[in-house]
Amino acid sequence: MVAFAAGVSCDRSGRDAAPAGGTGSPDGAGGPATPFQTVLAVHKYRVEGRLGMIESYLVAEQRPHVLELLHAVDRLTAADQALGDAITRRLGRLTAEAFDHSQVANLVGVFSRDVDVLDEKIEGDAAVVTVQIAKRVPLDFVHLVRSGGRWLIRTDAPIPGLAAELGRLADVLSAAARRVADGRLTAEQLRRELDAQSADVRRRIVEMTVTTKSPAP
Repeated sequence: MVAFAAGVSCDRSGRDAAPAGGTGSPDGAGGPATPFQTVLAVHKYRVEGRLGMIESYLVAEQRPHVLELLHAVDRLTAADQALGDAITRRLGRLTAEAFDHSQVANLVGVFSRDVDVLDEKIEGDAAVVTVQIAKRVPLDFVHLVRSGGRWLIRTDAPIPGLAAELGRLADVLSAAARRVADGRLTAEQLRRELDAQSADVRRRIVEMTVTTKSPAP
């Protein structure tokens, strides 16, 4: 589910179009009726920051792990935003762009910020929805199962310790944001400090997250 790659897109092409047999509505009467609509609904709640609503669309045994990871990613995204704001105020917008880490919002597969929902394939009580994350290729495949009359997302197995490492990285960015806001760092000092303080964390994250894609249907 986690893929550390750059690329940000806000284009919504294809995001509101439903495949044959779907209505395209994220929240139809009685909730999403198809896997395609389920993924649309989950993306809508993710963009709105409504993690509590996402929980009910996950298979039960994965809910705590997915929510822990999403909270950690949101914390990291907020820390990066705070750092960017501090750099913009103290060192200028162009310098802030050089330290941009906004791609962290697109690291968590179907739960990323920029998701185009493309197609669905249903076989009995199992389904695969094809999505594109931040216009990247190859495409991602979201696996769902039908349980209790509704479709639930089944993600990749959780990566132990990943949420904690993302939290440590958020702490590094937050501390740097405070030092920049206080006028204590030049751009070069900031770069050196971030490299030194985040190197071990980033190495551990990379070791944990050998990029894998869910198999194609």
